[in-house]
Amino acid sequence: AHKADRETPPELESAFNWLVGRFISDGNLVGLHGVSLRAEETDRIAEALERVTPTLRLRPDLVKKHAGISPMSMQRLLDAVLANGHPEELALVPPTSEDAFDEYKTALDYVAEHLGGSFEPESRRLSLARLIVHWMRGVPLSVIIDNRARWRRDQGL
Repeated sequence: AHKADRETPPELESAFNWLVGRFISDGNLVGLHGVSLRAEETDRIAEALERVTPTLRLRPDLVKKHAGISPMSMQRLLDAVLANGHPEELALVPPTSEDAFDEYKTALDYVAEHLGGSFEPESRRLSLARLIVHWMRGVPLSVIIDNRARWRRDQGL
């Protein structure tokens, strides 16, 4: 992901994501629930968003639905998938597959590279891949948590 994304304060990024989600659907920031801005402030924000949103080729409903995820990062991820030339090759294997852990870890590597987020260090992505696969295989959350706690104890962590 871009270095600038990692350096943006989380509160600012969240506000930006929410505002883009609102703006991209109807181009309007008037009457935002819980937000009171003067007209000139609303106009300045809308002008800034008008410069950014044309670079997005995402469906407005996706941006709004995933308000916690940077639309700019989602666009970079989409661009990377489309640049692959064969997006169907990026489909994940079923969680029951023998190589599911590796495949899901590779997917998280791809997401970390293009989308950003808290996927560092690499060992975290492997841990998340295991969590996802076990969860999708129907392992109860309590068992997943107990296994992880046991592993951390065994490692002296």
